[in-house]
Amino acid sequence: MPNWLDTAIAGAESFATVVVAWFGILQIKRERAQQTRLERAAVARISGIAYLLRRQLLGWVGRPEPPGLELANWITRSKEQPEGINPELNLATQRAMDMLALVGDAPDRVGRGVRQTYVTLLEGIRRLLVSVEPTWNSDDFERVAAARDDAEADFREVARILHDDVIDRQLLNEQATLARLREDDTSDSTVLTPDSASVEQEKSTQGRESSRVLGVTGIIEPVRAETSWWEFMKRWPSRGKVPERERLD
Repeated sequence: MPNWLDTAIAGAESFATVVVAWFGILQIKRERAQQTRLERAAVARISGIAYLLRRQLLGWVGRPEPPGLELANWITRSKEQPEGINPELNLATQRAMDMLALVGDAPDRVGRGVRQTYVTLLEGIRRLLVSVEPTWNSDDFERVAAARDDAEADFREVARILHDDVIDRQLLNEQATLARLREDDTSDSTVLTPDSASVEQEKSTQGRESSRVLGVTGIIEPVRAETSWWEFMKRWPSRGKVPERERLD
């Protein structure tokens, strides 16, 4: 076989190898880009659900101080509804399950936070249901309070996990920005809106100034309610003291 033929075959094989390698690299890039898009979509959906769940839990437990009071008030208000607390608990559980179904495409940190959220939330709900069982009597007050406090601790832990590991930072930044804007609007309205005492003081000052000016010019002097008609007529300026208007020739 001629040498040039061997050279051509070797060149063709090298070219084919380069083409296959190029297509392989291109396929890997496409797969990575698709995985990135799926990951971002999963993170966005999980973040939105986590934000709603965190707001819901904070609506249950309220502020840290005093502990247990806000959760007890929420339980009392919910019991007044026909279905009690079950709709709220079912909604929270459904949101946790929706997040859990998306962890396959999410980063490891987010997936770990979602799993911790799911387990801790279900444990808190279990303790909460224990604290509201109708079989408790007045002698079990301490046990009921302890179960409710444990449930509140679980719910606060879920809210912390969602804030630190699950919810997107940009979403939390938008929430903080909105809170600052509302605080600025509240402070501006407080500064610009005068209180009733200031308004009444200003009106009183204007009234005294008007009375003093009218009394000095001698046009009309304020009349007190107890002043008689004769005393008023004696203080009325005579016609000769009133300056006459100048005539125009």
